[in-house]
Amino acid sequence: MTIIDSIKNENASEEQKESPAAGTPYDDAFRTMTNDCPDLLIPVINEIFGKKYPNDAKVIFGQNEHFINTMDGDLEKRITDSSFKIVERTGKCSGKYLIECQSKPDSTMVVRIFEYATQIALDENVIVGNRMTVEIPNAAVLFLRSNKNTPDKLEIEMITPGGTVLFDIPSMKLVSYDIGEIFEKELYFLIPFFLFNREKIFRDCEADEEKLGELLEDILRLIHRLDEVMVEDHLSAYQRCIILDMTKLVSGALTEKYRIVKEGVEKIMRGKVIETEASRIYREGAKDADRNRLTQVAKDMLDDGLEPERVARILHITVEKLEELVGLVTS
Repeated sequence: MTIIDSIKNENASEEQKESPAAGTPYDDAFRTMTNDCPDLLIPVINEIFGKKYPNDAKVIFGQNEHFINTMDGDLEKRITDSSFKIVERTGKCSGKYLIECQSKPDSTMVVRIFEYATQIALDENVIVGNRMTVEIPNAAVLFLRSNKNTPDKLEIEMITPGGTVLFDIPSMKLVSYDIGEIFEKELYFLIPFFLFNREKIFRDCEADEEKLGELLEDILRLIHRLDEVMVEDHLSAYQRCIILDMTKLVSGALTEKYRIVKEGVEKIMRGKVIETEASRIYREGAKDADRNRLTQVAKDMLDDGLEPERVARILHITVEKLEELVGLVTS
């Protein structure tokens, strides 16, 4: 039985959904990656703006909710995707940044960025004597989808009584980065959104076993490379767990209209993302306090085929400790 036949049989009684996943999964994934893995923003900033910030630089977040005065006089709440400062080891702020994530072309993007940027600048104004100083943050857009008409940059021109100021808002296009380049440049932040680059072949994969297999192999290669990076200590186990969890969230929404592709991806991700529970334990510092929960997570990962050495590394315990834990699980 082929992969496609297997998936069809498992879902024969279910109607194919036509509506997109509820909520805003892409925004949610972007904000989760930003909040839970802020260190992974450093290579993204280096790539977009040509900076050379070290990996040990710190990301300090600013306020992400702002109230904008509309033309009719009302206050409208806007939420920025990420507004932060980068602080290097010396403690000196090296730059202020604003990044927006965009899944579809939107001609109002530049307007929203201007609103966010000026509000951020106003929130952090400095007044000395009779002079107010405002600093516009460096802004950029991450385009999850793009085409030949997607600009390499947006521009804002401000005409003031004191002169004209023109500044660029560079765009980062996901389509420009393949798996090799993502890992070469340590752009792990982009991994949850990688399937956007395969979106155009989903329809073909629904009916073509070979094309579906190639797509699933691509996902497996990406996950295996992520494992290698973690083993080499370039990525923490917690970061890996969050990346996989957000990859599942994004892929589930992106493949919603393609039942066979969706089920194929879920079969691969199902075992990989079980480690999200381990990330919660790690974050709460409950590895010793909640032995039973840790034990069950370890057993689940082993049952899913993960090597004991990998499970031990993910859970931050020794192989001997793992063997002790698993031996205590009652069947």
